[in-house]
Amino acid sequence: MSMVMKSFIVTPGAKDELEARNELQRVNKMTLGMAIKRAEENASLPASLLTRFKPFLSERNWLVHNSVDQHGVALYSDVGLDEAARRLQSFIDEAKTLQKLVLQDIEAYARSKGVDVHAAARSAEAQINRMAGQ
Repeated sequence: MSMVMKSFIVTPGAKDELEARNELQRVNKMTLGMAIKRAEENASLPASLLTRFKPFLSERNWLVHNSVDQHGVALYSDVGLDEAARRLQSFIDEAKTLQKLVLQDIEAYARSKGVDVHAAARSAEAQINRMAGQ
């Protein structure tokens, strides 16, 4: 969960690579709700951004856990299918927006701590390419 990672960018090089990887593994196992709560507790995201995550989490939970049970039959009608598609598209749009805003916030924070974000992005891309077998 990248929105939690800002709380770990304290001093570049303060953690060795193994320690950082272990922390990243713990963070990646968090649910969205846990990550939002941790970001809120650590004040690692602006309040304006955190307030957008609460309805987003609620919508995500509805889509994942309740949409079929509550509206499964409605999906067999054009009106119900259109409404579900609209709701899903709205969720996707908000996810993309939140992802961009969180990334901007993390990059600004990392820069303020002296991190070369372009070098970090190149390193991340190279690692992703290696993992993808490229």
